Amino acid sequence: MQGSVSSGAAVLGNGVVERRWTFTAGQATTSSWRDLVTGGQWALPRSEDFSLTVDGRTVGPASGLTLVEARAGSVAVDRARPGAAGGRQVVLRFRLDAPRVEVTRSYALFPGSAVMAVGTTVRNESGSTVQIGDHALEQLDTPLGGEGEVRALQAGATYQLEHLQLHRERAGFDHEGEILRVDDGRGAGIFLINGRRSAPSTRAGRTPVAGGWRTWVGAQPQRELGMAPILIVRPQSQSNRILNPLWPIAGHVRRIGPGNQVDLGRAWLGAYHGGADAAPAAWVRELQEHVMPPLPGDVQQNTFHPFPDGEDSNERAMATVADAAKAVGVETLVLDDGWQGGPGGLAGDWRMDPARYPDRDGDGVVDFAERLERQGIRLGLWMQLALFHRDSDAFRQHPQWACAPLGLVGAAVEDYNGLGFWDLNQPQLRAHLLSAVDRILAQTHARELKLDNMTWMGCVGHDFEDMHDAWLSLVREIQRRHPDVVLQSDETVDMRTWPFESAAIGPSWFEDDHLHDGVGLVANHLYDLWSQAPWMPLSLVGLPALHDLPDGVSVRDVMPIELLARTTFWADLRKLGRDAAEVRWWLRYRAEHRQALTGISHPLTDESPLGEGWTVLQAGDGREVHLVAARQQAPAAIRTVRLRRLDPQLRYAVRDVRSGQALGAWSGAELMGPGLRVRIDRVGATRMLAVVAAPEPSGPPPCSSTRRVTIHLGTGGRRVRSARATVNGRRVPTRIVGRNGVRIAFDGRGPGRVRVRVQARTVDGRGQATTRRYRLCRPGRR
Repeated sequence: MQGSVSSGAAVLGNGVVERRWTFTAGQATTSSWRDLVTGGQWALPRSEDFSLTVDGRTVGPASGLTLVEARAGSVAVDRARPGAAGGRQVVLRFRLDAPRVEVTRSYALFPGSAVMAVGTTVRNESGSTVQIGDHALEQLDTPLGGEGEVRALQAGATYQLEHLQLHRERAGFDHEGEILRVDDGRGAGIFLINGRRSAPSTRAGRTPVAGGWRTWVGAQPQRELGMAPILIVRPQSQSNRILNPLWPIAGHVRRIGPGNQVDLGRAWLGAYHGGADAAPAAWVRELQEHVMPPLPGDVQQNTFHPFPDGEDSNERAMATVADAAKAVGVETLVLDDGWQGGPGGLAGDWRMDPARYPDRDGDGVVDFAERLERQGIRLGLWMQLALFHRDSDAFRQHPQWACAPLGLVGAAVEDYNGLGFWDLNQPQLRAHLLSAVDRILAQTHARELKLDNMTWMGCVGHDFEDMHDAWLSLVREIQRRHPDVVLQSDETVDMRTWPFESAAIGPSWFEDDHLHDGVGLVANHLYDLWSQAPWMPLSLVGLPALHDLPDGVSVRDVMPIELLARTTFWADLRKLGRDAAEVRWWLRYRAEHRQALTGISHPLTDESPLGEGWTVLQAGDGREVHLVAARQQAPAAIRTVRLRRLDPQLRYAVRDVRSGQALGAWSGAELMGPGLRVRIDRVGATRMLAVVAAPEPSGPPPCSSTRRVTIHLGTGGRRVRSARATVNGRRVPTRIVGRNGVRIAFDGRGPGRVRVRVQARTVDGRGQATTRRYRLCRPGRR
């Protein structure tokens, strides 16, 4: 790792990618951004990293801003993300004199990663409010002029059918989106990730500059006026964003009061090579290792739909639910709305109802929680921290905590169950909510919180962006206090943080199973996953497993789809009957192959699943992958698909997961080239296939006269960059063959047994080692 600053330059690199800055007369520009594996140079000289509009004036690191400090150091340790260790950072601090504003940019890079993160904060040091308009969070002037691909990933399944906007352009463009990839036409290039929430104001684009293109992701806040209460958003397929019909005139801007600071959010810039699929693979790895907290990858039972609004939510009934869930392999039971209550227990107060969930022995932990611990089941609790009930003690004693005036309106509306929303910027309210979370977790030993109804709009003195920032900082403080507690965001209605702000928190309650006209359950769930792949780990996408299965759809048809998602049962598992054995089988398989099912996923069919044709999704890459194939109403019983990111030199065995039937064996090159013919005889059926690399050969025959041997390493398709080998402890020459082969010679050794040790490093910095033993019949020739 390299992260250093000198009087005229700075560098941040890790052997995979590297960025260099040049400092001249108070200006700071990127002078180099390289893919160190291929040598690709993706930056033009004097590239400005960002831009910012302050009070109507656009400034940047070489146009209006003055560099006042540059420093390098280690990335601070985050208790909630222990995997994000060993990183280096470069921090650049700029000043604008009129109005007096300070801008801080923090760049971070971790070992082995091809992706560099950057965060931007703006502090108002003037005596009056400043306005922040359009801004680019990350940009690079690049010679890359190939096709640009922009994706906008959206949630809000209750009121929105389409979850993906996809644009491909060869000229300049400016689109809504969080993901921008630009290719050189030979399978290499850069990608930019916008960490802001999905919204019309979240943008990705490129504009021509001398010698190339300025490629950027950022925000144009004036495209929005605010957010509407979701209750008034009708009909379906509409979002709760209020667009500015006069854009680019007027609209919303970020306002920063004197002495205040705002965090504009994070962005990422990455390099890739080896084909377009390498870009999302690099991003998902960065996301899972350095952005997301560690997750258990568990199977859940949620009680909301079996017991709506807390009906039958009590210790006795939930004990029978827990028993049924445990019997089929569920690992976490989430008590949804209804566990809270009793004196001082409404929304806003947050106490577990002692009448329904007592603590009989007075040890401070409710008996039901202790029962689950004995069963080996994790407890989760639903909470809506942004909302309060009008009869809660917290609101009655502190009405000034409400978000006035709009937050008070909801409390007065019967259709909204008497719920209003808080002004989350108020320090005393935040202390109250954090204390309530601390208390509930101590009383229940809960290890997950489902955060629902993330509802906010503007308050007096705080606009909806302020409320958004306050929510994120509150959630991060909960994670800091309780790093072992999973926080799940409900993105079905409010769509406040999806995609990557939500992923940085934890898994999502993505789909509320509100089916749209003409779209069946299988198509709906397939589309949810297809639309988010390959840039989002599908194990974050929560779907309602087995809820209201329509006639003609079996458990066997649905479970392969649910295994790719965050498997969450809404059905009352006590009523499974003969289907219990089928569910148990699939959950056992999921537990045995958890790691292979929770990484990168690739859609292998281009057409939308909403079209009722074929859909094939691939989970994983490298040595073990799974295919979920669904034939909805397609007339053809066979579909040929090309798999992604296999090792072309390995041989893969393909089998049907449920029946165990062997379907054949092919090389990785064959599966990625001509492809695999998938057959489903019944319309509406689904099947899962396992594609697993054959065990590597143990070497030459028991007694061999061979002079040399080639050992293929299990690198998951990554190319080996360097290797060393020893035979019986003595160093021998090596030669890299293909992507992952290391050839060594036995010259002068034998007869007898030899021990070969190979250590290699792949192009992305990962280490790989293996040991083989051979028996030679006679010495190899020198």
